[in-house]
Amino acid sequence: MIQDTHIEDRKLQKIQWIDYRSGIRNLDNLAKLLPEPAKLLKALGVAPISGQVLYPRIIQMFDYFFALLAFFSISVWIPLFVELGNELLQLDNWISFLIMNAVFTMLTMSILFFTRRALVQREGRLASLGWLTVSLFWIGVIIFIQSFYIIVTITDATALAVPIPSADDLRGSVSMFMPCSCTLGVMLISLFSLLNWQDLTRWFPAR
Repeated sequence: MIQDTHIEDRKLQKIQWIDYRSGIRNLDNLAKLLPEPAKLLKALGVAPISGQVLYPRIIQMFDYFFALLAFFSISVWIPLFVELGNELLQLDNWISFLIMNAVFTMLTMSILFFTRRALVQREGRLASLGWLTVSLFWIGVIIFIQSFYIIVTITDATALAVPIPSADDLRGSVSMFMPCSCTLGVMLISLFSLLNWQDLTRWFPAR
């Protein structure tokens, strides 16, 4: 991967690679066919089937993880209001509850957006392993604070609802999905990062 050379042509700024894990027996053929790209592609290459950019496996994992966190951060509101919509609106602080959770969701989405953009574009001060680690930390902090706040509010809201045996009352349990999925995701992504440490560290631009 060449990352220290300034290239004017943006079409050539995409990551270019050749897989030599099976050896370099085709190196001579590569050198001979460089002036003839069509023959080179037919002999040694595989044409992409779409315009999708290919990332190292660990970067794809981070990309999917961020996308899933963003999806869950928004979709968790739907079952929560289906289960306790009327009860939540009966609370004295329902307006502040909505505002606080909107702020938490916007903070989470903003960090996810800027972190993912820096990760895949590999540009700017945010494109670093340090920023990636800090982002994961603050995303976790925000998610756990938001979940705790929701749980406290749900406890008050269920007290206004028709009495249900506590053993059978699972309303609001969806609020635990985000912290649980975030914790499990960070554990798995950390493990895969260690297993693919060289790919991860080589991905970011040299400083």
